[in-house]
Amino acid sequence: MYRILVWLVSFAYKIAFRYQLRGVENVRGKGPFIICPNHEQADDPFYVMFATSPERLALMAKHELFEYCKLFSDFLSWGGAFPVNRDKNGLSAVKTAIMALRKGKKVVIFPEGRRVHEGESHDPLGGVAMLALREKVPLLPVNIHRRKGFVWRKVIVTFGEPVSYTCEGKPDRADYDRVSQDLMDRIWALEPKK
Repeated sequence: MYRILVWLVSFAYKIAFRYQLRGVENVRGKGPFIICPNHEQADDPFYVMFATSPERLALMAKHELFEYCKLFSDFLSWGGAFPVNRDKNGLSAVKTAIMALRKGKKVVIFPEGRRVHEGESHDPLGGVAMLALREKVPLLPVNIHRRKGFVWRKVIVTFGEPVSYTCEGKPDRADYDRVSQDLMDRIWALEPKK
């Protein structure tokens, strides 16, 4: 059922947004690793799902999405999403992500922690870096780029190669900042040339 649903949405998106997936072989490798896209629109997770179907991912999503109605919450959970409360420490979400990684799954987390629209500036949060260093799992940068057209827009999604990070001793804030910034640099480096 999951595979059929993803295929139907993928087909509709192909017509509407003429999306292209590049570097798909990088994301189809064996886990565990954390998939790290930039985040501009609410439908960004769909493009990662299109590239990895029929494999189900674990996807960290803002807890507000789970509060609209029970049916929608159940649908998100069925699709692999789990909630994170961005106003609190998010410990429950971190534990869920760790459990998924230890089972060899791929986890999708947006390093910026929220949607950042074109032209806005927002520093990455340290959560992805903390998970990567503590669990010793690679981070896979993903760039989702939207080209605005006169009638139709085009979406180009580029999956980079997984990157493993290390630090000496127990990781600290400086390590998290270093890894977070390097990851974002890699994400923006994947942006297609004009």
